[in-house]
Amino acid sequence: TASRGAWEELGLTLRPSDFQKIADEDSSIPGRYRPHICVAMVSQAVFDSHSPTGNEDGEELEVREEKFSNVPMMSDFLERHHYILGNVRRFLTNN
Repeated sequence: TASRGAWEELGLTLRPSDFQKIADEDSSIPGRYRPHICVAMVSQAVFDSHSPTGNEDGEELEVREEKFSNVPMMSDFLERHHYILGNVRRFLTNN
């Protein structure tokens, strides 16, 4: 769930009600899977309480704040995640 992911990867305790689904899962294209996309709007104080490291599948992750416009240029940004970034950009533009 999104709440579990926020805890494991960011160390943030968020409730399911903190999230808004902005895109549905889509597996209609063979060989391509697009997950549900959720965003959580939290206060700066809640965000600032995140852990400096997270964990994904047993691998330690560095947690850092980044300007939205810089995300596509990050060396570890995966090409397949541009779809997700586009959905988040549209959501932020409209809200």
